[in-house]
Amino acid sequence: MSEAATRAKLSDVLRGLEKPYGKVFVLPEEPPLDHAVFLLLREGWDWRKAQKALRILQKDFIDWNEVRVSSAAELKSALAQEGGKDLDVKVEKIRALLAALWKERNATSLDFLREMEPDSRRRLLTALGVLSPAHVQILMQCLNGLETMLVSQPTIRTLSRIGLIDRVHSESAARKVLEKLVDPEDLWAFQSLLTQHGEEICQSKSPRCGDCAIVSLCKFKRKVGTGGEE
Repeated sequence: MSEAATRAKLSDVLRGLEKPYGKVFVLPEEPPLDHAVFLLLREGWDWRKAQKALRILQKDFIDWNEVRVSSAAELKSALAQEGGKDLDVKVEKIRALLAALWKERNATSLDFLREMEPDSRRRLLTALGVLSPAHVQILMQCLNGLETMLVSQPTIRTLSRIGLIDRVHSESAARKVLEKLVDPEDLWAFQSLLTQHGEEICQSKSPRCGDCAIVSLCKFKRKVGTGGEE
């Protein structure tokens, strides 16, 4: 497959994954913790609504520590105009994130991550137990900057099964290939959608091929749950 054809297929993969997961929108200019809260608000909400809710929290509370010590009722009251049946869940996730961060670092900021090595960043963000692998991947890329693309293992697994890259064990080797294929405007979708899909659907030992939105693009030989297992 030519590089042009490979790039076109990768674009088809990303567009296909937008159907079940939605379009990706990020706020890389925000401080890391603000961005993390936005990503939690973004789950199931239009990005404009999530951004508006973030601005309310930033405006109505002195800082994230005030949010941390505020009750769920106070936070829901502040965000009442945004409403939504899942507001309770979002508020509890935000409170859980702040509580976990306070317990781990006695802080309500993630700025200290800038001084850490990437592997340590990933371990800490994952250990907080609130952020999804896709959220962690986006935050990692934001902290890393755009000079070097980060590539997750779920992404490598998914793209190798689709046939876009060889099954390599080194993230650096995969990165060299993918840096040539991913258009800059697709970077955030690449980071979020493929990580989420690899974690939830294209799993290592038990891929849920019957639930895969891009199964028609896949060359994996041992498809499961599609009615045409090989």
